[in-house]
Amino acid sequence: MRGVNFRSGAGTGYTSKGIPRKNGWGKKLATKGSWIKLQLGQKSRSGPAKGTTGWVSTSYVSGCTPMQMD
Repeated sequence: MRGVNFRSGAGTGYTSKGIPRKNGWGKKLATKGSWIKLQLGQKSRSGPAKGTTGWVSTSYVSGCTPMQMD
């Protein structure tokens, strides 16, 4: 299974900051179209530290509190 990119901006043209953990969580900071800006609640698999902010397509995020990443 392929991971979900945690991007520097709201779109596939932005650089990936890494791949969040499956079933990881983050704090919702903003939305832009079909993208959501999150602050990671835990270290991701591929590097970004807890507290790092980035964007994920809303199609990969389920709405719960805290946000769950599928």
